[in-house]
Amino acid sequence: MRALLELASRRRHRPALSDGVRALRRRARVVGGATLRVSAHGRPTKWPVALGTAALVVALDQLSKAIVAAEMRLHDTIPLVDGFAALTYVRNTGAAFGLLAGRAVALRVPFFLLVSAIAVVLLVWFLRSVPAERRLIVAACGAVAGGAIGNMIDRVLLGEVIDFVDLSIGAYHWPAFNVADSAITIGVVVLCLDAIRQPSPSRALS
Repeated sequence: MRALLELASRRRHRPALSDGVRALRRRARVVGGATLRVSAHGRPTKWPVALGTAALVVALDQLSKAIVAAEMRLHDTIPLVDGFAALTYVRNTGAAFGLLAGRAVALRVPFFLLVSAIAVVLLVWFLRSVPAERRLIVAACGAVAGGAIGNMIDRVLLGEVIDFVDLSIGAYHWPAFNVADSAITIGVVVLCLDAIRQPSPSRALS
């Protein structure tokens, strides 16, 4: 009987893990030197954010293009803000904002598909090193990837990209673009501004 009482006493006085340690074990894990928040299932939360942003961009891009193609004839224009904004249905054989549109189809389409695929792969590789807490950067990566995929779908299905957002200021006219182009531009701007704001290694050590 005395042995049983001693065993029970030892179990009661066994040192327990602190709440902080338990919370760290439940909510974080270290991957490649970066601490990532995890969901209740133990998966990093940044991937749903990135994939959700990319999926939203692709959905909005393809839906807007489908509406324009169904409701407008090629080269039709619908004024929105006089002298500034309009909807103009055009087909772009080049990259964003009509770049490289004059190249031969046999070279142009495979080239842009390859560039888009490489861009998505590089974004995924970069995203692996981004901490999950940096939601804006994660979303920016998803926006760029979604824009690249949206225009890639057009090139695969149509051999060209549907553009319809037409902006001009005075005598200056910006080449027509679409939702995918906008997402790519915004995402790249966010990533560039973040890179500028990050301290250099020399400053971080000083």
